[in-house]
Amino acid sequence: METVIRLANTYDAEELSLMNYEFNDVKIRTEQVRKSLRKSDEIIAIAKVGEKHAGFACAQKFDSFCYEKPQGEITEVYVRKEYRRKGIASAMVEFLEKRLSSVGVGEIKILTGINNEAAIKTYTLSGYKNKTKVVLKKDF
Repeated sequence: METVIRLANTYDAEELSLMNYEFNDVKIRTEQVRKSLRKSDEIIAIAKVGEKHAGFACAQKFDSFCYEKPQGEITEVYVRKEYRRKGIASAMVEFLEKRLSSVGVGEIKILTGINNEAAIKTYTLSGYKNKTKVVLKKDF
């Protein structure tokens, strides 16, 4: 079956909600996902294999006076277990790269877990280099 990567729309909200729970263990109501899809500048890619949702990936563009060009960040990449190791994550990353490039982004960053070897391999094969940084987080 053919894999199609496209921008998410409000019809994908229920599956996005389910996949986000599978990936992040966070329940987001379907209506909240729809609202976000209508209002947000976030770029959300959907992977479909036939009629089935296989995964999603998210990216954002950031403007800052500190940089000559806008910066991009790929914030989430998730592929359902039965569709992994078929090039879907790489295809979604490439899709997001093209979208970010088309709006003038000069650099893209991806954040992933230090022990997420599969993701690191995927991103490395897509041309990303490991830039050792420390990420600190504070919850409110």
